Amino acid sequence: MYPRNCRDFWEQLFDLCDQGTSILVSTHYMDEVERCHKLAILEDGIKRADGTPEQLMNNIAAHLVEIEANELKLLKRQLIKLP
Repeated sequence: MYPRNCRDFWEQLFDLCDQGTSILVSTHYMDEVERCHKLAILEDGIKRADGTPEQLMNNIAAHLVEIEANELKLLKRQLIKLP
C-alpha cells in the first residue's frame, strides 16, 4: 500500500496526463510500472523492449510465480537453495 503522499503524487501525474501532458517516469518498482500507459525497458542504456504493460507481459518468455508466507527470511533461505 502506498503512503498518502505517493498516491497524491500519482494522482497529480494522472491529472496532467488527462490534460494531454506526456510524462516520462523512470522506476524499478513494478507496481509503479503497472500504472504507466507505455513502457520501455532499458539495459545499460539500450532499449531492449517497449509497449504497453500488457503487451510486454504477453511477449516475455517467463513464468510468474507468486508466493505468500509469514516468515519471509526463512522462505528466502529455502528458495535460494533450489536449482
